[in-house]
Amino acid sequence: MQKTLLNGEDVSDKIRTPEISMLASTVSAHECVRVAMVNSQREIALKNSCVLDGRDIGSNVLPNAEFKFFLTASAEVRAERRKKENDAKGINQPIYEVLREIEQRDKQDKTRKIAPLVKADDAIEVDTSEMSIDEVAALILGKIQEKI
Repeated sequence: MQKTLLNGEDVSDKIRTPEISMLASTVSAHECVRVAMVNSQREIALKNSCVLDGRDIGSNVLPNAEFKFFLTASAEVRAERRKKENDAKGINQPIYEVLREIEQRDKQDKTRKIAPLVKADDAIEVDTSEMSIDEVAALILGKIQEKI
């Protein structure tokens, strides 16, 4: 399981709330933030063999990455998944609010001036709407094995 530490404190759950998700999208639209984040992400990738995920990794952060996958699913399916995650964390939010926030964030990220959310031309698109996480992982692993 992935953990995010801030000054030694585990803030993993705190940064995955609906409010923080929208704030991350808003803040990341600022050029100075994007430049700093991209530089940090590129430095991580340069020094480590790693998997990075994000809304502009393949198109902007690592345009020359050896493997690029663009995972997508319908907004409705993503809302159902997020609702389930939120419920498990004790975040009680109606499904219509979760869906509205997902659609709002998608629009915000797709229309931002700097590094908008787009599929890189050479990325493999995977619609996960009807797939389990194990099926997605198997598909991605298979695509990687085809190339190596």
